[in-house]
Amino acid sequence: MDAPPPPVDPIARLGESLRCLESRIERLERPTPLPEPKKKDIWEKVQILGSVLTPIVAGILGYFLITTVNLSLQKQQLQLSGAKEMQGLLADLGNPDTSLEKAEASAIALAAYGRFAVVPLINELEAKTLNSQVAAQMGLHAIGVQDHDETCKQLIKTIDNRTKLYSWITHRYSLRLLGELGCQQAIPSLEAYKTSLGSGTADSVKAYAKFVSDGNPPTLESVNNLKTEIDRSLEILRAQPPDQRASN
Repeated sequence: MDAPPPPVDPIARLGESLRCLESRIERLERPTPLPEPKKKDIWEKVQILGSVLTPIVAGILGYFLITTVNLSLQKQQLQLSGAKEMQGLLADLGNPDTSLEKAEASAIALAAYGRFAVVPLINELEAKTLNSQVAAQMGLHAIGVQDHDETCKQLIKTIDNRTKLYSWITHRYSLRLLGELGCQQAIPSLEAYKTSLGSGTADSVKAYAKFVSDGNPPTLESVNNLKTEIDRSLEILRAQPPDQRASN
């Protein structure tokens, strides 16, 4: 027959229960670790960045749009104002009763508009009054100093024109100005123009007259004057130093 189990010490049992209870209380009192924050994916980051940048970008674009519109309106206002002022100056320049001094003053004032005044002044070379023609040349000289390339370009286009748009008088002044302004790039056009004048016969004058306006038909004398202007301009241009030719 088996021996009965030894009696349980109630004090030891109580101590064991107290230790278990203390262990459980200690575990409960420990702070629960916070869950790690969820990492945002790329799309969420882009959305957040977009929400921040959208008002900034919109503000910048709005500023530039308003600035551009204002500048455009101001430019149009200046152009309209300038056109009106140029119109008044051209009216004074083309007035047959205008004195040489006033015509020259108007031409110099027009020259302040730079390349925008080149073509109007070339057209004034067509004027019937000597004062207007002289003043227009002065204005083109002034523009040629500050905007050399554009002035030369328009004068070359004038002598290259074969549509009866200009008279031989306008061509004569243009041929002279091309030399005086040092328009080196005009040499081929000057040489071609001289060839178009022909050999100085009545038939060659008639052939030349086909590409200048009919308002003032050329004569043998006027053709010879044109040749003189061409030779003078070519002499000036070919005498320019190499460094000056390169700059032109």
